Amino acid sequence: MFSIFSDRSYLASPSTPHSAILAPFWGTNPETPPDTGRFDRYAEVGASFLHLSSLAGCDVGVFPQNWESAGERALALGEAFATTCRDAGKPPVFFSGADSTDPLPVDATVFRASLVRSRRLPNEFALPAWSEDFLQRYLGGELRLRPRRARPKIAFCGNTMAGLPTRTPRSGLRRLVGKPRRATAGLTVEHPRTEALVAVEGDPRLQANFVLRDGFWAGAIGDSQALMEAREAYVRNMLDSDYVLCVRGIGNFSYRLYETLSVGRIPVFVDTDCVLPLDFEIDWRQYCVWVDKSEIGQIGERVLEFHESLGDGEFEDLQRACRRLWVSHISPQGFFASFHRHFETA
Repeated sequence: MFSIFSDRSYLASPSTPHSAILAPFWGTNPETPPDTGRFDRYAEVGASFLHLSSLAGCDVGVFPQNWESAGERALALGEAFATTCRDAGKPPVFFSGADSTDPLPVDATVFRASLVRSRRLPNEFALPAWSEDFLQRYLGGELRLRPRRARPKIAFCGNTMAGLPTRTPRSGLRRLVGKPRRATAGLTVEHPRTEALVAVEGDPRLQANFVLRDGFWAGAIGDSQALMEAREAYVRNMLDSDYVLCVRGIGNFSYRLYETLSVGRIPVFVDTDCVLPLDFEIDWRQYCVWVDKSEIGQIGERVLEFHESLGDGEFEDLQRACRRLWVSHISPQGFFASFHRHFETA
């Protein structure tokens, strides 16, 4: 069993949320809707494949909070924790779920949601971005397969990113009240997500199933009921489609990619020099329509080539395989059950 060490004394404050990997041992952190329960199942089963041990007996030491959660104390606490681990001959490990792609200023193995492949360091690995299990939360655990149709239907419900350059910092965003729109008329092609939306809707061979917002979370941040309604609309949009368009947001990663897999839908993934979880083990192109950023203008061709290569049974089998991949490798329990594999490849 793979053993990890951590120490609460390195938390920025007693109320700072601890890293998700520690949920089976320290409990789950308080969460607000719609993200409640994301780590409940992992908290139940995690101790069957991970062990919390002393520093002397561990395989790796885990910094107890995500880097961004430590705030202005991150550097001092991180350096102190890394030194403690190295003095004991143990590799330090840090987690980050932030949008930034800048290297963490600490000598350690880093798991992070946002990475740039061409600038990736040898000690960096991709971390999934976790939402609740959509299948369990909204579908009672039932995988609802779609039959193959001649004209593929492509889902997207969310912020268009229109008017936002790729590197706009989150702090610079205007908080807009999002309203659904059914057309991309007037969108400016500045962000790869916007460019992909325009390309999909402009291709008559595809059926665009878009609910477009001009703000994050449909402008519902701070209103728990409106957030749940936005989430339910988001899930319905996925379920009513064959494929789901998955393109980076502010960070160089996509929550939508992992959420799509969780409901057994097939991602149309636009690769913006991304790093995906367990890329040394998973052949991601088997599960996605893979579109390089330079090919966004040909997204219709990529989708149709993929769709026409599948028979009716193969199309349904792939939906099942997407769900299985999420369960076995991407869900919190699946990912952390594979956690030790990162150190075997180092």
